[in-house]
Amino acid sequence: PTSPGPLPITLAVDRVIVRRRDDGVFYLTGQCCPEPFPEEQKVPAESVPAAARGQQLKQVPELQRELQTMKLALAEANMDKARLLQEVQKYNPLFQL
Repeated sequence: PTSPGPLPITLAVDRVIVRRRDDGVFYLTGQCCPEPFPEEQKVPAESVPAAARGQQLKQVPELQRELQTMKLALAEANMDKARLLQEVQKYNPLFQL
């Protein structure tokens, strides 16, 4: 018996799609990023009790440190993304995200 030939498949891996088409060749394509979070509605300062505002002010330095950590992590992730994109483009110059 003979095989039916290559069957098309699609495999999604963390924002990268590996697809084998009818011709049996695998293609890597990028997947769109998820939609950003909708903007939160701001509450006027007058409607927030004074005790809550004091608590918010105490959290500011902690939140600034956390923001700085997240900025560094984002910069590192962007560098990894650029490096991986260059690596993929070595094998498929037409690859685009």
